[in-house]
Formats: sequence, C-alpha cells, structure tokens
Amino acid sequence: MSWDLFIVIAIGILMIVGAVIDGWMLKVPNKLTFFMILSGWMAWSTQGFTELGYSIVGTFAAGALLLIPYAIGGMGAGDVKMYAGFGAWMVPIPWFGMENLLGAFAVSVVIGGLIALAMIAWRSSTRANLANVNAIVTDWLTAGSLGEVFQRAKTRKPSLMLLPYGIPLTIGSLLYVAYISPMTGMIQ
Repeated sequence: MSWDLFIVIAIGILMIVGAVIDGWMLKVPNKLTFFMILSGWMAWSTQGFTELGYSIVGTFAAGALLLIPYAIGGMGAGDVKMYAGFGAWMVPIPWFGMENLLGAFAVSVVIGGLIALAMIAWRSSTRANLANVNAIVTDWLTAGSLGEVFQRAKTRKPSLMLLPYGIPLTIGSLLYVAYISPMTGMIQ
C-alpha cells in the first residue's frame, strides 16, 4: 500500500467515526479530535521534518477556516478540531497540499447547505429558519464584537434545529479527495 493511500484511508476512517458520533450525540469528542491531530503529526513526522511542518500548518489552516462559523455559533468546537485533524493528515500530501484544503472545505459547505435545506423541508420549518437567519444578520450588524455575536448565538442555540456539521465536513472532504486523487494519478 502506498503512503498516500494509507493516509487517505486513515483520515477517512477517523472522519467517518467522527461523523457517526456527531450524528448520534451532536458532539465530536476531544479524545477523537486530538487523536486525529496528534496521529497526523506523528504519521508525518516519520517522513521528515518538512512534512511534519506541513502537517502542523495544515492543522491550523483547516481549523482557521471554521473559526468564524464557530464564533457565530454555526458549529461546535469538535467540528473545528475534526477538520483540523483532516488538515493535519492531508495537507502534507504533495498532490493535495494547501491549495486543495479550501476546495474540500467548499464542497463540505455546499453539502452542509443541501443537508440543511433538506432538514428544513422535512420539518416544514422555513418560517422559523428565516427568523433565525434574520436574527443572525441583525447580530452581525448590531453587535459590538465577535464575542457579542457568539453570546447572542449561544442564547439562541436551544431553540435552533442543529445540524451535526461533522457529517457534511466528512462527506464533502472525502468526496473531494475521491474526486481529486484520480485526477492527479497519485492513488491507484
């Protein structure tokens, strides 16, 4: 088995486990997310100092992509750490790199939007969700700080329909990897 294939299988399994737990408990546990990050660093440290460096940078870059959605209450910290684990494992792969991290994230956002629309349609809750969108936009326009936006979102959270975002992150990221890897010819 090639190193790249090992990496893709390992992070795929870890993300699927995280998505299942998130769907079940609405939480991705720290034990799993920290294991994802640290095991990614350890795996890449066996390949050299440069690869370890890319893994660490990938961790923080992936986590940074989700900081604003987290700050406004759009997802939990476990989702952020799970995606940071994805970055730790995937960014050092030469055919993936930093440039594809944003692509995988974009696909995940689209998948998340589609799942959210399906949830809204299933529960016939369009009016309530539009009111929530209005509240979020109002918060952004009237709050004095990002911290205040977060506190307002936290207050509203018990009344919201929650989407376990680990699910679209996993589906979108793994679909993107499955799409991009054959194009590069790296995973056979």
